[in-house]
Amino acid sequence: TEPLTVDTTGVDPGSYTATVSAGDTAAERRFTIVENPDPAQFAVEITDINNPPVGERLEVTAEITNTGEQSGQPTVQLDTTAGEIEPTQTTVDLAGGESTTEPLTVDTTGVDPGSYTATVTASAGTGTETDENPGDAASFEIAPEDRPTADAGADQTVDEESQVALDGTGSSA
Repeated sequence: TEPLTVDTTGVDPGSYTATVSAGDTAAERRFTIVENPDPAQFAVEITDINNPPVGERLEVTAEITNTGEQSGQPTVQLDTTAGEIEPTQTTVDLAGGESTTEPLTVDTTGVDPGSYTATVTASAGTGTETDENPGDAASFEIAPEDRPTADAGADQTVDEESQVALDGTGSSA
């Protein structure tokens, strides 16, 4: 008995018949070549982003979708154009066609107030995964830090040795 192998590289998916003959006898066997499933591919969409004041957390919510048929584990990363903010990342596990919503947060302490861009990417981790639409970007603002203000009211002229009443209702906490 000898095993026989057939290389199916370059052969279209479908059903085929193989005939093996030895002398006056022959045997036929059917075999089917199936199409390989599409590899994991990831699309990213930022669905929400806040505009925090300095010192509070930038919160970005992104939907990650595996548009392929195979499962995959992309690394989801949040980067910003604010140089003082370190990137943050997480890994998700997605079956083919599955989506997940991921919250990503970073601290804005030390960032100058201004306009910046946040980018969320989903990078494939292993050989069968590819990036179809690896990232999405959105603008955000870092507002000046909210500081309390003091307001003692309007200037007053009072008689000597009298009490002065100050009005602090214009102050903020």
